[in-house]
Amino acid sequence: MIKRILLLALAALLSTQAFANCRSTQNQIEMNECSAADLAQATREINRTYQQLLGELNPDRRARMRAVQLQWIKFKDLNCEFEASYMEGGSAEPMLRNSCLAEMTRSRNKDLKISLEQYRP
Repeated sequence: MIKRILLLALAALLSTQAFANCRSTQNQIEMNECSAADLAQATREINRTYQQLLGELNPDRRARMRAVQLQWIKFKDLNCEFEASYMEGGSAEPMLRNSCLAEMTRSRNKDLKISLEQYRP
């Protein structure tokens, strides 16, 4: 379990082009900052896709999508809180939580893009 989370965190940091300077982080504070920046980027991307999808939906489906997305956000937050909890109070806890949130956000963004493709000619 610990290996999985650490690999997930490392993969999230190393796989993002926008964070090339994060590859040379020297300490936990820098790794935490990089993971926060990575999460911010993933959040911007999903918000863009989500807004595009909402624009393609009729009012009924738009309301359903909003309800689904709110539940997904709750699940994502609770899941990543749990995943990072084994390091609760430790200096790596923010990095683990942010990496989990970023990874889940990217995965959800892929799902939303698939839905969006269904509505575009």
